[in-house]
Amino acid sequence: MNRRNEGRYLRLDLKIITPYIKNNQNKLNLTFTVDGKKTEVPVRLMDDAMMIGHETIPLEKPPCNYGGSRYWFNCPHCYSRKRVLYITGDGFKCRDCLNLVYRSQQITKAEYWEWYFKAQKVANRIDPGFDAIELSAGFNGLWPSDFPQKPKYMKYAKYDKWRQEFIKYASIGNSKLEQSTTQLLKRIEGIERLLNK
Repeated sequence: MNRRNEGRYLRLDLKIITPYIKNNQNKLNLTFTVDGKKTEVPVRLMDDAMMIGHETIPLEKPPCNYGGSRYWFNCPHCYSRKRVLYITGDGFKCRDCLNLVYRSQQITKAEYWEWYFKAQKVANRIDPGFDAIELSAGFNGLWPSDFPQKPKYMKYAKYDKWRQEFIKYASIGNSKLEQSTTQLLKRIEGIERLLNK
């Protein structure tokens, strides 16, 4: 993962601010967690802007096609409408200004652990504590028996659908793991042959 990943930045989402605007609250404190430390930042809301610290972020409220209206941030740098702004060392910027990409745009389907993460997401629907990486440690792979047991309340059709999805991702991950392990062993054999000459 490189530094262009949007997950590496603190984000200011309009979903957090909108309820305060609608309730006509003009002062609030936002809490950000950085390296495990919580920081409260005072925010002042005005009709057409929002002040965070010393920086003013313009707000826009255009009407929607079928009535009502929706709030938007105007990025302080490119002035385009955005729902999310990211906090940087030199103020707030949008994803386009920072040239950020989503995590899903950076992954490669050739890595076995990406398939294990997909399997983990499926298993986490049933068991939030399920950890695919811990189960597959030591090149053991993921197996159908690793999928969590069916909860009492769940219908069999839904459980079987999720189990099949888990098995699909786990088997792809296992084949990718096998391929990468085979490639690694071939490289080691080639190095050993060179050293034994």
